[in-house]
Amino acid sequence: MTQLDLWITSKMDQLTLLAVDAFDTYRADKLMKRLDRFLEDLSNWYVRRNRRRYWKSENDRDKNAAYFTLYSVLKKLILTLAPVVPFITEKIYQNLIRELEPDAPESIHLNSFPSANLEDVNEKLIHEMDGVVKVVEMGRYARNRASLKIRQPLEKLQFATDDKKVADAVMVNQDQIIEELNIKTVEQVGSYSDLVKRELAPNFATLGEKYGDRVTDITDLLKSFSYDDFAKEIRNSGTMICSKNGQDYELTREDVMVKDESLEGKSAVTDGDLTVAVVTDLTDELIQEGYVRDMVRHVQNMRKEADFNVEDRITVNCNAKNSVSEAIKKFEGYFRNEVLAVELTFGYVEGELTKEISIGGEKIVFGISRVKE
Repeated sequence: MTQLDLWITSKMDQLTLLAVDAFDTYRADKLMKRLDRFLEDLSNWYVRRNRRRYWKSENDRDKNAAYFTLYSVLKKLILTLAPVVPFITEKIYQNLIRELEPDAPESIHLNSFPSANLEDVNEKLIHEMDGVVKVVEMGRYARNRASLKIRQPLEKLQFATDDKKVADAVMVNQDQIIEELNIKTVEQVGSYSDLVKRELAPNFATLGEKYGDRVTDITDLLKSFSYDDFAKEIRNSGTMICSKNGQDYELTREDVMVKDESLEGKSAVTDGDLTVAVVTDLTDELIQEGYVRDMVRHVQNMRKEADFNVEDRITVNCNAKNSVSEAIKKFEGYFRNEVLAVELTFGYVEGELTKEISIGGEKIVFGISRVKE
């Protein structure tokens, strides 16, 4: 089993233990809230990250382990949810479990409730892998804030955290992060201050209630404090005492809002003690690679429109000019590999399907044809 297999298995056992407690205390809502996060981890991380294991042609132990893990998790999941989602779990049980296990009980509701032991839950692995998933989610958000589509390659993702275990897990799994976020490198920096400028601002909702029109004094006071000073006081004593005009003010964590501003050339996001940023500066080579990735998407859509089989090899004719032509020539190997093209020619365009598209503000015409065997 891979690290991902162990992670999702532990997450499933963790969910089962939560379900036992939720059902015993008549709080099924607690289970359903956690279920959303689990399904997100299962479908948008575990299954997606394992696609190559599912699709590879060799029927080896690794492929079998991937399928077995997914089947085991799905089976345990529907058995766990059966008391609160009786009908849809029954449908899945008949279509999935009974098809593969003809001797299984006739109904999902004739099964025993699944068991899980606390000692089987690898909390360390869950914490580390959840941190990796969180970095990817924050990286996507940082991209969106800078209006940088995922098809546009970026030079670097940087992150800062005080959690050494999460930091180590991020670096160990950096290949997955690079692939998910379409970046070239991952780098840990020493402090959040390498990524964002952090300022303090008054929370008028709480301070107005406590100090009325004297909030303006607190606003002036906060300008003289750094975030690090404030965080240290809160960590040590839970409050920060400051004074102005002979008046003392006791500030709690809820009284102060923290505002982050990304440093120039970066788009950053903070959640707790984790700050993630993508470097937004684009070189000519990165822009060209982004163009080619966009071309790949268009040609893949043309393959679907032409009703080609997934495994069909094709020839591609291309009529492009200027920077777009330079881009596809520079990344020709990547382009041909992604669209399964055995040949790429430039100039006159013909094929089973032709289409004009726009890339980087320039027109380009593609023609595609299947290779006849």
